[in-house]
Amino acid sequence: MSKSQNPSSGVIEKIQADLKNVLSESEFSLWIEPLIWTIQKKSLEFVAPDQFFAAHVKRNFLENIQKIAKNHGFKEVTISASKLPTRPVPQSLPGVERLKEKAIINCRVPKDKTFKNFVVDENNQLAHDICQMVIAGDSSLSGSIFLHGPSGSGKSHLLYATANACLSKGKKMWYISAMDFCKEYVDAVSPKTPRSSMSVFTKKYASLDILLVDEIEALGSGKPKTKIALAEIVATLSRQGGIVITTSSLSPSLLRKKFKRGSEGENLATALSGMAFDISLPNKETLLKARMSSLGLTLSEDIISYLITILNGGDGHTTNGILDSLALRQKFSQEISLPAVKKLVEDYLGEESSKVTLNLETIKKLVAENFKVSLGDLESRSRRKVHTLPRNVTMYLMRELTGHSLSEIGKQFNRSHAIVLNAHKKISEACRNDTSLKGQIELLRKKLDLYKEKT
Repeated sequence: MSKSQNPSSGVIEKIQADLKNVLSESEFSLWIEPLIWTIQKKSLEFVAPDQFFAAHVKRNFLENIQKIAKNHGFKEVTISASKLPTRPVPQSLPGVERLKEKAIINCRVPKDKTFKNFVVDENNQLAHDICQMVIAGDSSLSGSIFLHGPSGSGKSHLLYATANACLSKGKKMWYISAMDFCKEYVDAVSPKTPRSSMSVFTKKYASLDILLVDEIEALGSGKPKTKIALAEIVATLSRQGGIVITTSSLSPSLLRKKFKRGSEGENLATALSGMAFDISLPNKETLLKARMSSLGLTLSEDIISYLITILNGGDGHTTNGILDSLALRQKFSQEISLPAVKKLVEDYLGEESSKVTLNLETIKKLVAENFKVSLGDLESRSRRKVHTLPRNVTMYLMRELTGHSLSEIGKQFNRSHAIVLNAHKKISEACRNDTSLKGQIELLRKKLDLYKEKT
């Protein structure tokens, strides 16, 4: 439960109970429980662990908190960040100040990767906000920021966007991939290069405000001295109030395992994962529609549904190629029908890959996306309506559209066949009285009709 600095725990428990009714279990445990609660007469005060945590709570939960607090007699709700002591900044390395006075350090960053064309959704919102705070020069941020997620989640785009924004604001920034960092360090210590090379290398990195390192897991196969060099750079920039942002497809724990050979790898992994933020794969529909908008492309809902389904989990290059082709067809007034789109997708992916199989997992994913819940919510034991309704709809559609038994459907949710039978009955009865729900289910049926082969 949330911590309290006030004996009025009864009121706090009531407010917590009300918040649990409007927030998901994960939202409450992740964002509400860590808050420190304080009651001052008719004012309810919350203290968050840090500034970006407070900003996220204000943006996403403050309205609900204020409404509930008002119902319990509180006139004011405030959310602030914990004030930590400021770390003294030591004297920089010799020669660093001269470097800082020079022009902005340039690096190879794609100029077209900006925040303007970075698609923000719930899967990357927090990481996006953190990078914006870095650019704004938020004094509460220093040290290491670690962004991790699967390939295609937008980590590199976010790093490029941060780099371009830093350059436009005159910040001393350097972007580099982990592999290029290895090469640069090896060149600096090579006996074939001038003796001053290592000094130049050290001073360059020490002069930065912000260092961005992409695909840090590539250092796992590097030499110990390379890891030590980067760890020293991270420590130096942290002491000077600088920031290091790294990306990886590995979580902090998996990165430590990859770096496990020798203490230098473990120390580097620990230093890099100071503040870690997970970036999940973005919502395919959000990405697809954003790309369509940038191309001025208009497609029917059945084509959009087909593309979302068939391209789910595919790489961005394939998606962009298909949409670019469709945009050209539109430009030259060629027909863009569902059969034509399926033929185009077949040309890109092959005949078998262009077909989609209707199975239990597919129905579950489509319903979860339609009702804006996660697969975990559908499979959870939660009895809140926001979770039970889509769960019952999923069971209903599974029984209506597939030949699977009640027991097989129940196993998808760790429930008995009787629960599935009851869910089917509830939705059947609800559709007779609720036209809105009936319309939702009919729309889901139409989307599922796109699947050719049934199992």
